[in-house]
Amino acid sequence: MDLGLAGKTVVVVGGSSNLGRSCCLAFAKEGSNVVVVARHAADCEKVVDKCNAAGGGGTSLAISIDATKLDQCEELVGRVLERFGRIDCLVISMGWNRLGYFLDLGPDDWEYIMATNYWSTLTLLKSVLPVMIKQKSGSVVTISSVIGRKGDAHEPVYGGCKAAQINLTHSLAAEMGRHGIRLNIVAPALTMPESPDEVGADSLWSPTVKGALSTEDKKNFRAEFESKTPMGKIAKPMDVAHAVLFFASDVMSGHVTGNVIGTDGGMYMTH
Repeated sequence: MDLGLAGKTVVVVGGSSNLGRSCCLAFAKEGSNVVVVARHAADCEKVVDKCNAAGGGGTSLAISIDATKLDQCEELVGRVLERFGRIDCLVISMGWNRLGYFLDLGPDDWEYIMATNYWSTLTLLKSVLPVMIKQKSGSVVTISSVIGRKGDAHEPVYGGCKAAQINLTHSLAAEMGRHGIRLNIVAPALTMPESPDEVGADSLWSPTVKGALSTEDKKNFRAEFESKTPMGKIAKPMDVAHAVLFFASDVMSGHVTGNVIGTDGGMYMTH
């Protein structure tokens, strides 16, 4: 089925790694113009090369910014408009977590988790929504988490940020519908990269990042999540990307806004 995404300009923030990377490749295969955005230019360029090799016919562009900074988000928008003239879809795929009970986490942990997961969401929306209002069209897909829907004792600050993304999306969907703008959420459970090549320099999954999960931790996480998931397995990154494509496509979800798709294998239902 033609999703109507060919020639559309899609900005994927957090596009250099894992879920965002898979989104970039999925859009590229549909023929979209894909803007790969992350902090590290080299990571973005690697994904651009993959997008160009996908054969969809769109144009891919790498832009390096810190999305927690409003001025850099505004610069991003300016560069995208200069190159493509519009922004049809914004995908917010940034995430960082530090596991631990609430009393074991301190202000430094709170600040980094909140900046990466929520503050960046605010800065991106503040920068991109005026463009979509002027266009009278646009789709925003934010990748939240099942933990933002049900909570987890080991992820209190992260879960709070992910819940805030969902509530913010509901609020903005109610406001922006009259401008022809749709905002929706994809809420995965644990979704691990399939190889080390699929993660960027800042990824929690990267062994080069201080505090990243060890091989044993990853193995234990997989086993724990699979045991909690009705489908008995964890998602692949492309499972999340396909849900993002659904929300981005006016053909598939042109009358859908303020909704959440949980790519969690049914984990949201469990207690």
